Amino acid sequence: MEPMLPADEKNLLLRLRDGDHDAFDTLYNRYAHRVAAILLRLTRSQDTAEDLLQDTFIRVWAARQTIKIDHAFIAFVFTIAANLASNSLRKQLREARMQTQLRTQGSVGYVHIEEKVVAQEEYDQFQQALSQLEPRQRQVFVLHKIEGKSYKEISKELAISHSAINHLIQRANKKLETLLNPKLLSTLALLSALLHR
Repeated sequence: MEPMLPADEKNLLLRLRDGDHDAFDTLYNRYAHRVAAILLRLTRSQDTAEDLLQDTFIRVWAARQTIKIDHAFIAFVFTIAANLASNSLRKQLREARMQTQLRTQGSVGYVHIEEKVVAQEEYDQFQQALSQLEPRQRQVFVLHKIEGKSYKEISKELAISHSAINHLIQRANKKLETLLNPKLLSTLALLSALLHR
């Protein structure tokens, strides 16, 4: 069973792909608060979360023609947001290292930046891997690992037991381990850990 989408979502996504600003505004208003909450939990900074929220939807607009109508839009948005948050955290770590290096060595080494290409490749790889999960596995995985919902919330929403949820997530994790590279797996594990703190 595919995740339940709002009845008008496919139409909105088709309009968004065609460059419809009203459809974009509707989707932004529908999902921005959820994405902002996730970004705040990941970054622990209101300012950073707000900046990343805007960047997320700028990238959604820029990538609108690549949106797959049959995939959950929220997973698309959360993947972009998670990549941006991960990149932001890496950037903060790099800047801290550079500051340390400036203090200790007086010079800064070359920092190679390929975040946009890497983020798109990671998104594509993740979407491809998600599409290979069984529909129910994918649905539960997205609700728990990406949207950060608890077993209790998922159980109530889908009318399934906690043990069924656990079983589906374990099977999804095993499948994804065979499909994703270790770096993307560690980013996903970090995201999940931060969401469930």
